[in-house]
Amino acid sequence: MGAGRAGNYDRELGLGTAEPAVFLVRTQPEQWERLRGAYGEDPARPFARLVGKEIGVWGALDVLRTGVKDKGIRFRLVYFLPAHTLAAGTLDD
Repeated sequence: MGAGRAGNYDRELGLGTAEPAVFLVRTQPEQWERLRGAYGEDPARPFARLVGKEIGVWGALDVLRTGVKDKGIRFRLVYFLPAHTLAAGTLDD
């Protein structure tokens, strides 16, 4: 996907366009494929623009907590670790 390449950085947004795509392909592959079908092309750049727009409106923390919806498909942008240790070993690999 080319994460880390200069061509994947959108100056207007202040965001890389490939990094969110890499995260979503790994964590939500079914939703990403649905989005790819909805766009008919690689949705990385339009998705990053949507995320940038949402951050401008709602703020980064809110967008990270609530995720975004693109073409009717809901995406989580982060997964937080549980705040408790009631089930010790749950996070062990």
